[in-house]
Amino acid sequence: MSREQKNPSGREPLSRRARLALLILLAVFCVGCDQAAKSVARDALASQPPMPLAGGTVVLEYAENPGGMLGLGGGLAPRARFALLVVAVAAALGAVVAFVASSPELSAGGVASLGLFLGGGVGNLMDRIDHGYVIDFVHMGFGSLRTGIFNVADVAILAGAAGFVFFKLRGRRP
Repeated sequence: MSREQKNPSGREPLSRRARLALLILLAVFCVGCDQAAKSVARDALASQPPMPLAGGTVVLEYAENPGGMLGLGGGLAPRARFALLVVAVAAALGAVVAFVASSPELSAGGVASLGLFLGGGVGNLMDRIDHGYVIDFVHMGFGSLRTGIFNVADVAILAGAAGFVFFKLRGRRP
C-alpha cells in the first residue's frame, strides 16, 4: 500500500474483517458486562433502600426507566415509545454496523469507540425488548449536584460517542 493510501495516523487502515471483528468483540464484551451488572442490581438492589457509598458521592439504587436518557420519552404512549426506543434505536445501531463495514478509513480507536457505543445501545435495547424498560442503578454527585441515574450501557454509549469524536477530530489534523 502506498503512503498516500494510509490513514491520517500514518498506519495502514484496518481491513473490513478486522474492523467488524473489533466492533463485534467490544460490543459483545459491553453487552456482557452491562447485562451482568443489571442482573446483580436487580437481585441485590430491587427492593432495598438506596445504598450510599464513598460518603454519598456514589449511590446504588435500583430503577426501572421506561424512557430514554434521563427518562425522556417515558410518558409517551406505549406504541410511540416502542417505535422510538426500540425500532428507531435498532435501526440506528444497524447503521453503526453498516458505517463501520463501509468505512475503510476508520482508525482502530474509532472502531473501538463505535464498539462501545454499539454494545451500550444493544444492552439497553435488550432491556427494552425483554422488560419494556431499562434497568438503571447508579448515580453520583456532591450534595444537591447529582447525575441522573444510569447503568453500564449508558457509560459505554457516552464513552463511545466521546471517543469517536476524539478519534475523528484527531484524524483530521494535518
